[in-house]
Amino acid sequence: MQKCFGLPSGLGVLVLSPQAQHTIEHRSKDTQYNSLKRIVENGSAFQTTHTPNILGIYLLSERLKEINNLPILQLKERMDYLYNHFLSHASLKPLIIEKSVQSPTVLTLKGDEDYIKQVKRSLKEQDIIIGSGYGIWKENTIRIANFPAHTEDDFKKLLLAI
Repeated sequence: MQKCFGLPSGLGVLVLSPQAQHTIEHRSKDTQYNSLKRIVENGSAFQTTHTPNILGIYLLSERLKEINNLPILQLKERMDYLYNHFLSHASLKPLIIEKSVQSPTVLTLKGDEDYIKQVKRSLKEQDIIIGSGYGIWKENTIRIANFPAHTEDDFKKLLLAI
């Protein structure tokens, strides 16, 4: 929640299909306090398993009002634009080229380690914090998030800075 919607941590939303809910209700034998079965049972009775994060729920409600006009298609179009933009970039290329496995929410770009360090330093000087890759990709990749919390102006600023 905090990354996608730009909210503080501590709140999660669970969405289950009717088929998944039925399977959990009728096949799951797990009755531990934090089990999915217990969560579904309580949810069916409009109850919670824990004290609700009222502030988090309120903030989510307010954020949803703000981004309600941002169609999911627009997020996909934005990511498609980013992938295509960096396919022709001189020093940064998408790490994942195969379209069928590209993430709709995070674009990982690879480049020379020194260039990546330079990009991160330059962005930080412009008050833009960008993610790094993990493991063997930590030093030669950066990650650009494509979340509803990010505005078009955020992306324009990032692209101009890179």
